[in-house]
Amino acid sequence: MGDETVLKGVFKDGGLVASVIQKPDVARILVKGADGPSFKDNVRKVADGCKPHVEKFSERELCAVLVANPGEAESIALTQDEIGGLGLTKVTAMDGNCGIVVRVVEAEPAPITLAYTSLRSSSGLPDQPGMAEIPADLPRKNHKDLSDSQKKIYEAAAQVAGRGLLRMVCIDDGGLKLIVTVKDAPPPRARSVCVPLGLFADDLAAGTSFDEIVKRLNQLRT
Repeated sequence: MGDETVLKGVFKDGGLVASVIQKPDVARILVKGADGPSFKDNVRKVADGCKPHVEKFSERELCAVLVANPGEAESIALTQDEIGGLGLTKVTAMDGNCGIVVRVVEAEPAPITLAYTSLRSSSGLPDQPGMAEIPADLPRKNHKDLSDSQKKIYEAAAQVAGRGLLRMVCIDDGGLKLIVTVKDAPPPRARSVCVPLGLFADDLAAGTSFDEIVKRLNQLRT
């Protein structure tokens, strides 16, 4: 841990509390209390307040830890110019109930957005180039809403996607599905994969080995 410096509580403003983790080339701001309609303003306040602690690093991430409503991460709308103007290279959102990053927005070209219906049209683990635009009327599920076996599949998908992850959204569409978007080569800059979360979890509960499930998820690797 000698190459890591943790600056706890370096920024406080009302309910906003931020700490900074510094590594040789990476600085990460962790902030709690940014949730809600003032999200952008809160991110701006924290980024400005923590600037002296991150500005010299090549990668500068602000991670918002969402506890009350982790599903809010799906709709984070920050442009490249906005992120760059904050002195950051990326903004991420973590589900504070499980510690999984479920949304990543970077200061580089945004993914092409394509219809969710095209994602559902193929077999296996269906995928498509770009970011799937998921209909608002499909019920969302957070990690905390899932059964133990469903949580394991969710967590495995996040781990397999790794640093390539751009977004994870769990929906109920005639069964639980996990839409995972990972980085891909330009021009789409993203690839969305539909994981049949409910079916995989049923297989796991019925005795299919966890390693076998993980092998099926390897399509998420970038």
